[in-house]
Amino acid sequence: MSELPCAFRPRPEYVHEILKDIKDPAIPLQHVADRLGTSLESLCIWLTEPHIIELLDKYECACSRRVSLIIADKLPRLIEMVSAIIENVHAEEKRLATEAPSPRTIELRRSARKLALNGIRLLTRFARLKPASTFTGTAPRTGAARHRGTAPGVHPPKS
Repeated sequence: MSELPCAFRPRPEYVHEILKDIKDPAIPLQHVADRLGTSLESLCIWLTEPHIIELLDKYECACSRRVSLIIADKLPRLIEMVSAIIENVHAEEKRLATEAPSPRTIELRRSARKLALNGIRLLTRFARLKPASTFTGTAPRTGAARHRGTAPGVHPPKS
């Protein structure tokens, strides 16, 4: 039987720096654990503690909100750009339709159609964008909890 890992309990004043390293995609988790003098398994167990999950959920929520705000700010310009691309592709398609069929023009027309369809799909997605729901006072579900359909720390009733 394998031994249980030693409990990792960093001092509260270090939590912010540890989470900063964990969120950095350039730093492997094993490297973070090594720098902290703990095992990867202990670090992962610590990351599942309720207060750490809550901190990470709030960070994820803030990041999602920020991305939504950036996209919302850029949306009118993005729609203009995609619309212009579709119009240009349509004009190019009409021009190519007047040329004698050749492998080159057939491929150019196929490529133009594909680009136009992708632009239309993108515009359709833009049309369906909805603002994020207002904050309800509870942290968002993340990771495995989202996939299980339950909030972190909440277990479904046993049947």
